[in-house]
Amino acid sequence: MKVANSNHLKQMTKAEGLIKKFESFGSSFNPPNANISLQALKDNLAFNKQLMYDTKVCFNSLVNYKNSKNRIIEEVNTKVRQIEFIVKALEVEDSTLHSVKVISLNFKIKRHKKVPQKALGEASSTTNESMAKTEAVPSEKLIGSRSSQKFAERRLDWLEQLVDYLTHIPSYVPNEPELTIAGLKSYIEESKRELEEWHRESERFVALRIKREEQLLSPKTGMITLFRKAIFYSKSLYGRHTKEYKEIVGFVFVRK
Repeated sequence: MKVANSNHLKQMTKAEGLIKKFESFGSSFNPPNANISLQALKDNLAFNKQLMYDTKVCFNSLVNYKNSKNRIIEEVNTKVRQIEFIVKALEVEDSTLHSVKVISLNFKIKRHKKVPQKALGEASSTTNESMAKTEAVPSEKLIGSRSSQKFAERRLDWLEQLVDYLTHIPSYVPNEPELTIAGLKSYIEESKRELEEWHRESERFVALRIKREEQLLSPKTGMITLFRKAIFYSKSLYGRHTKEYKEIVGFVFVRK
């Protein structure tokens, strides 16, 4: 988030400084265009500040959801291991145990073959370049990743499939409440609701990012455009050798 926010923050800091400068000029700053009046510029800056604050709050919320997703995955894996242990202890038929194992295989971490050292050395430059590109991507583009949500959703779907199968094993009556059929179903429903909230928050975050970019960079109503127009107007009021003109020239708004 730092990469995307830093430019917005810099522009707002400059905008705030420019507004103070215009205020110091007194009543002489009175543009005919209402969109760049002193009050309009203040309102625009206030709106951008609120938008940035809302985006930050939403981002922090998504960080918490991402942590919850990691917790859910760990909990699901633990529950599956416990279920396997309980079913094995029941001395059920081999076919039943096999079916449980087949479903449980979905939760196993797939091990990748080791790359030979020589091949690894040849690919090192490509790998380093790829890592550099990944690190250069703003974290806010990854925090609400739909693929990350789907990964957790699949885990819950597989657990649900396993629980449905357990309903056909009458002897599956564990002592732990959270491992009973009812306890597992309740856990799945609660976790799915949490992931749905994450998805809604992710969509809101995307909308806020788009709105933030529009507010900053729109060629018609963006903050940079309006403050550039205000600078252009103020330059027309003062001669090039005046103190006011030289102070205004120091404010530059650049699209990045």
